[in-house]
This record gives sequence, C-alpha cells and structure tokens, in this order.
Amino acid sequence: MVTENLTRWMLGYVRFTASGGSPERFLNLAAHAGIRLWGMQKQEGRLTASVHVRAYRALWPLARKCGTRLRITRKRGIPFGIHRCRNRKGLALGVVLFAAIYYVLSLYVWTVEVHGTVALDPTDVLAAAEERGLYVGCLKSGVDPAALSKELMLALPETGWVAVNTMGSTVSIELREKIQTPEIADEKTPGNVVASDAGQVIRMEVFGGEAAVKVGDAVTQGDLLIRGVVEDAEGAVRLQHAAGIVTAETRRTLTAEIQKQQLLWEPTGKVVWRCSTRIFGAQIPLTFVGIPKGPYRRETAKSPFMLGDVTLPISIFTEKWSELAQREVTLSEAEAKAAAETELRRMEEETFPEAKIRTRETQFSFQDGTYRLTGSYVCEENIAVETPLFSQEVPKQESPPAE
Repeated sequence: MVTENLTRWMLGYVRFTASGGSPERFLNLAAHAGIRLWGMQKQEGRLTASVHVRAYRALWPLARKCGTRLRITRKRGIPFGIHRCRNRKGLALGVVLFAAIYYVLSLYVWTVEVHGTVALDPTDVLAAAEERGLYVGCLKSGVDPAALSKELMLALPETGWVAVNTMGSTVSIELREKIQTPEIADEKTPGNVVASDAGQVIRMEVFGGEAAVKVGDAVTQGDLLIRGVVEDAEGAVRLQHAAGIVTAETRRTLTAEIQKQQLLWEPTGKVVWRCSTRIFGAQIPLTFVGIPKGPYRRETAKSPFMLGDVTLPISIFTEKWSELAQREVTLSEAEAKAAAETELRRMEEETFPEAKIRTRETQFSFQDGTYRLTGSYVCEENIAVETPLFSQEVPKQESPPAE
C-alpha cells in the first residue's frame, strides 16, 4: 500500500466530483474503458473519486455521454509541484546546484572506519592509512583497495590479514591481528643452566639435566646450577638439555642522582596561535602567521566537524606555540627527594622488572652539589639462564698400558 501511494504521488493524481446525469452509468463506462478510480464516495447525489492525472482527460467524453459534470477539487503529486515552480528560476537553479554539489561530494571519502583491532591502536591504523593516501576528504578514485591492503599489512607487522572495503563515501578497514605463538624452547640441544646473578638458592625446579647445587647454597654470577652432562650408575655419560627454575635471594643496590642546580625550560608567557582548515584533503590557512623562530613548545589540536554521528571531511587545526626560556633553579631538599624517588622507581622497573622485592631500604645524602638516593634491596627472583655446551663430545678415556 505504501508503494502504491508513493507511485501515485510521483505520477500525480486529482480528486474530482461528478454531479448530474447518471453517476452509476459513468462508473460503468469508466470501468469498461479500463480507467481505475479509487477513494469513491457518494454524498447528496454527487460522486467523489480520485484518478491519475493522465487518465482524467479520458473521463470527459464518458461524462458527456452520461450528462455528468466533472470538477477537480484537489491536485496532488510531483508534476503539479513542478508546474507551480516553472517560473521560479532561482529554485530551478538551486535544484541543479544541489544535484551538482551532491555528485561532487560523493566523489570523496567522508568516513574511514577501523574494525577488528584488539591490541593494536586504531589511531595507528588510521595514521598508516593516511600516509598511504587514505584519509577523510581524499578522492575515492585515488584509493586502490587491493594495493592499500597489501601496503597496510607490510606497514603493520602485527596484522595477519587486512581488507579495505568501499561502500558509498565510507571506507572500512577490516583486519585481524596475528596470534602471538609462544617461543618453543629447543629441548634437543645439550646445554647447562648457569646463574645470571649472585644469590642464595631458596627453591629449585629441575625440568631437565641434573642439579649442580642445592637449596641453601650461595652462588655467584656464572656458577653452574643445572648440568647437562649426566652420568648414570654405570658410568656412562649422556648429554642433555638442562632446564629449570632456580629461585634465589639476591641483593641489589641502585643509586639515583639529582643535581641541586637545574636548568629548566619554562614558558615566558608569549604565545603564538596558528589556525588552518582542511577541506577534502586541502590545507587552507586561516591565520597568516609564520612558524616562530627560537625555543618554542608546540601543541596541536584537531577539531572535526560533526553532523549527528557523521564526521564531515572538514577539520580545524590549531597550533599553540609557547615561547620557552632557560632558567637555572635551585632545588630544595624536599624537591630533590621527590625527584630522586621518582628516578629510583624508574630504575627499579628497568633493572629488575620481574623480581619480587622483599625488603627495600633507602638512604638520602648530599655531596658536591648532588643529591643521592641509594636503594638497597633484598629480592626473590629466578636466576636460571640456559646456555649451550661449547663441546658436545665426551673425551675418551685412555686405556691403561698393557702389561
């Protein structure tokens, strides 16, 4: 029903009344002639009905035969709207311009979507696509989906599959990330397990080979923990791949140094603003201010125009250039302690990230214009490191001389 009503409105129809004569005969003649009428009503000797505008003229001779008078009461549809606007040149020009603008805009990419990311940042995918010519506002004709898919796979090694799909003015980047397979240890190559640091063994788990130390032993860096050369009860020597976890109590020391006199770059208060707009990939400056010379800090912001949930290919770029000047400052003891504590925490995460710190003692000192924060640690960590054997051949024993 909705489709039928839409068709009638597009083709145009009229609502008319038929009075006088014989309306019943008029209806029979219209049906015999194949003219379809709808919405018929009879009231006070008058018949009201609707008919397509092109079929209305065919009703005139039928009405004359029946002595019936026809009168149009309502006109509906696109043809009548166009007829009323035939002398309005501005409106016609507007329709033409709208169609032209709509066609031109359809040639550009309005939206770039990324689907399928898990660990990968969608911003990195969009940046890689922009470097290769795909961005909001670029011409669709300049985008080769097949070639771009291959280029993105090479640019993003974390991806195992990339597809670029175009639907209207929207480009969708569909990807699947690679499944990181765990590294498989080589259990066939003979080797030993040695200590990476000095400490006292508190736990051992031997997966292959033979333990060379026991719980409670003190070891130094490079000492043998699990041997890969194993001798059985009969005296035969076999080479194995030694593996295991050796947890030891280790002691470490780190020192963070902070100079009392610091040279800092601070804003002077002078700020230079630069603005530009990007329309369909074209960068247009809005302020005619050049890049300032000297020490400045640059901050950027991008503000895209939105139409509902749709991002338009128009953006405003703002650059804030803040002038900097170098100034020498003297840190107080409290400021130096805070800075040294931050630096010491960073050193801990970088030096022994997987160790469990059991105790942590710090000592703060000042000497020769330098604040020093020294940390002493008792840690619990795995010190086992697998190393290959340099020689896999077991030396032959010389037989005793014959008597």
